[in-house]
Amino acid sequence: YGRTVTEQLVGQLAERGITIVSGLALGVDAIAHEAALRHGGLHIAVLANGLDEIYPASNTNLARRLLEQGGAIISEYPVGTPSLKQHFIARNRIVAGLSNALLIIEATDKSGTLHTARFALEQGRDVLVVPGNITSPNSVGCNQLIKSGATPVTSVDDILFVLGAKNLASTSYVHKGDTADEQA
Repeated sequence: YGRTVTEQLVGQLAERGITIVSGLALGVDAIAHEAALRHGGLHIAVLANGLDEIYPASNTNLARRLLEQGGAIISEYPVGTPSLKQHFIARNRIVAGLSNALLIIEATDKSGTLHTARFALEQGRDVLVVPGNITSPNSVGCNQLIKSGATPVTSVDDILFVLGAKNLASTSYVHKGDTADEQA
């Protein structure tokens, strides 16, 4: 479900020139970067360590392709800084800060994505959430956020409306300056 929805929504956003900001993590983050690559979109990856190392290492090729296509990889940490647990939470505040809106596709009840949602709200960003199956552990956090007032997303039009970009044509590849963050 998460893969399908991520590929669909991020692909449609990328086609409309919406920049994707994510953490280059395993799962939905990596799927979002892959979808942005396939659809010619711009994207930014925010690392939780120094720029001298891609973490997780399994996403090194993805990071290389992201850069080759004109994307960016950024970090607030100096070269040589390892990936530590607290860095991932801190990274999420940067992801939220670079985004005009936060799109959450899957989140368990203990997901780090919930930290990102809190940062986004503190920074005055919209939090958009894909509703999930009530029996899926990967949807517990999403469904809780919707109960708390997050905007439910069932199509790309919901996202474009919040971004004020409703009229962006699907054939537009021009960067419009809007960003949507995706989290796992």
